[in-house]
Amino acid sequence: MNILIKLGNFFFHNRNWLFPFFYILLFIPTIKISDNYNNLLIIGIIITIIGSLIRFLTIGFVYIAKSGVKNRINASQLLAEGLLKHSRNPLYVGNVTIMLGMTILSNSLLAVFILFPFFVFIYYTIIFSEEKYLTEKFGKEYLEYKSKVNRWLFNFKGFGETLKTTKFSWKRALRVEYGVIFLWMIPATVLIFLQLHRLNGIEFYLKYRILLFAIILFEIILYSLIRFLKKTKRLRD
Repeated sequence: MNILIKLGNFFFHNRNWLFPFFYILLFIPTIKISDNYNNLLIIGIIITIIGSLIRFLTIGFVYIAKSGVKNRINASQLLAEGLLKHSRNPLYVGNVTIMLGMTILSNSLLAVFILFPFFVFIYYTIIFSEEKYLTEKFGKEYLEYKSKVNRWLFNFKGFGETLKTTKFSWKRALRVEYGVIFLWMIPATVLIFLQLHRLNGIEFYLKYRILLFAIILFEIILYSLIRFLKKTKRLRD
């Protein structure tokens, strides 16, 4: 147990580079999952969007302050509103779902059987460390919450009531989540074109390279626009 807590604290301390590091590994050519990439493309995009939507809804329903101080686990209050009524770690569920989608888009067997399970393990240790911290800080209050809400899987009982009674702020969700959204969108675009190039040869790249650059340019412009709106406080509630 102590080793899991130490690992969780270590990964939490270095969590900001987790996504970029794992994304880079997805670009390494390995044994393919399938030569029929069209099906993987559709499945991967759908799963990745679902993961991003989980995060977007979580933030939109309840403001979650930065969960650390000086890269150490910290919480000023115990939150149990919005999607946190139905899963104790909806943001982490979103992260894992996004990575699953990206793993499928990579068309890599090694990513599916090694990289993704290791990614899940990292978040498992982080959650384990956070649970120890929250138990020590909030005691009975957290233990009661823990007994009612699943660690990972969503319990949709009462979900309709949550939607009705909890105000959703799309401005807050966009303000907080735009970085994460584009963190997967741009790599996913490049990864998809790379896989299609690997399967169809240089002719594919020569034919569609202008489209690739146009999509990436559009994503960068959209990212810059949202960032501008945030910096100029136009996305305030």
